[in-house]
Amino acid sequence: DPVTVLPNINSYREDLTRMMNEGKSTISLQVGISKFSEVNELYGYSHGNRVLQEVAWMIQEIVKERGNVYRLNGASFAILSDKLTRDETAAIYDNIRYRFQRGVQTGGIKNILDSNGGMISTYGSEINAGTICSYLNYAYSESKKRLHGELVDFNGSIDYEGTKSLELINTIRDCAADGCRGFSLEYLPVIDAVTEGVNG
Repeated sequence: DPVTVLPNINSYREDLTRMMNEGKSTISLQVGISKFSEVNELYGYSHGNRVLQEVAWMIQEIVKERGNVYRLNGASFAILSDKLTRDETAAIYDNIRYRFQRGVQTGGIKNILDSNGGMISTYGSEINAGTICSYLNYAYSESKKRLHGELVDFNGSIDYEGTKSLELINTIRDCAADGCRGFSLEYLPVIDAVTEGVNG
């Protein structure tokens, strides 16, 4: 990532795929700055970029050697680890959230930030990295839209129907990207109700 010099979302997916293929249990945490556009609007994009850099350094300082930190899209970051437990990951999120609320200093300005967070645990390679990313993003969105930044644990907080819907969406996306594999065209005849003849 050119702003934070962190690995980007593609690196996250590659590392997640490799770790899953190696049979490792992993945990992913997505953390984002809520309403970050307001920082850019108030102080400009250069200042916003400095805030992102400070946040990147802060997250790396908190995580240390226990996991890898990535810059995702916009003002969100991911932590990927095969060492952390779910409780330890939740504690990391609480620490980041506390540090955000205390304020991130950049250029003499104290930026009070709010956070959103979602996490998911995986065990080996039972599902692919694309599906994991969809699940993680869903948990993150739940935190952002409905829970005012409370951490959402996909493994413990998302209902079965929501999971099946995400699996279906991900399957359709994968098939469409693979030359529409699995899709077929079916014709439904249009019948005239009076004559019972085929109109189209």
